Amino acid sequence: MEDKKQKSVAVLPWMRSPVDVSLIEECSLKLLPFLDPRLEEALERMGFTSLFPIQVAAWQETIGPAAFDRDLCINSPTGSGKTLAYALPIVQMLSTRSVKCIRALVVLPTRDLAFQVKQVFASIAPAVGLSVGLAVGQTCIADEISELIKRPKLEAGVCYDLEEQGVELQSSVDILVATPGRLMDHINTTKGFTLEHLRYLVVDETDRLLREAYQSWLPTSVRSKTLKEFRDGDIQVLVASDAMTRGMDVEGVRTVINYDVPAYIKTYVHRAGRTARAGQAGRCFTLLRKHEVKRFKKLLQKADHNTCSVYPIAADSIESLRPEYTSALEKLKKCVESETSRRRKISYKSSRAAKRKNISLRCERQPVRSYKENIWEAPLRKDVFLHLKTVTLANFKGIKMNWDLQSSSSCGA
Repeated sequence: MEDKKQKSVAVLPWMRSPVDVSLIEECSLKLLPFLDPRLEEALERMGFTSLFPIQVAAWQETIGPAAFDRDLCINSPTGSGKTLAYALPIVQMLSTRSVKCIRALVVLPTRDLAFQVKQVFASIAPAVGLSVGLAVGQTCIADEISELIKRPKLEAGVCYDLEEQGVELQSSVDILVATPGRLMDHINTTKGFTLEHLRYLVVDETDRLLREAYQSWLPTSVRSKTLKEFRDGDIQVLVASDAMTRGMDVEGVRTVINYDVPAYIKTYVHRAGRTARAGQAGRCFTLLRKHEVKRFKKLLQKADHNTCSVYPIAADSIESLRPEYTSALEKLKKCVESETSRRRKISYKSSRAAKRKNISLRCERQPVRSYKENIWEAPLRKDVFLHLKTVTLANFKGIKMNWDLQSSSSCGA
């Protein structure tokens, strides 16, 4: 019997020989090679006595024996310590810098994740004299600029024109944590903001960053306040969407309850990953109907998890909760209807205001254009629009990195 040919799978060259993190053990801070004593002290103040396997692997590839300049892709289960895995080597490598400028940039898909990553950097960076900035649109851009750009020291009582005087604006931070939208705002409009000295670029939650869009209807201030109260223990139970399931680290979460069955195993892993983080214990329950059990067990097999305890719930115990459940659904319905109505009113007022502005503009007298101007008007507009498809993010050593926005088919019309 002839051997069956194995199906070949196309793999990128740099993914053909990955480092298997499961073969690496935790390492005591005292035994970690080349670790700056100042960072060791900072980590001990945070409660660390050793590094997790993913952190040890990243350290070996960046600081240790395997260190040389190249790109790295880290793929590890949620809660395994990926943030510190890249934050610690970056801070160590920038600890000898002499001039303050943005040398490390971390891009994340949401503000909440950016706040969390910023806190990790801020816990260790000051120990070696580095400062960390945040650009997420939480405050007005003017306030962010004042935090990111150093104001020149000028003589009091004298009026200066910075452009005529040739005063060069400088960065106030060495490491910047940002969301994509606000990052582009600073690149395009903020004087003195530059990435020309950038040495390290980290794109965290890459798949989510490239695949999804975020327009949460819940105001950011409310979401951040609720999350803080949950972290502080003022709130014992938090009801959340899948927006909370990617990378959010809340210490002490003992139990996760899936109200519905996740459609994909990846979603289940990230939901369950809010508990049992960093070696701690935790539990994850999923509410199932009888006909959903079989499909759910098949879902778990994709994660090599074949054991799952089943806890039947008596029908009469559920029936006693029906009045409260029905009342809660009615309250939710009213809240959603109220929010929808409010948004419609805002949209209606905005459209009316824009319409009035458009009418007033049309009423203004238009200058007479020549035949030549009329001939070139249409193709010029199309060319200008098509050029907007590509936005230059940065220039590293003369190599342009472009982000193709890929306009829809109706855009070129």
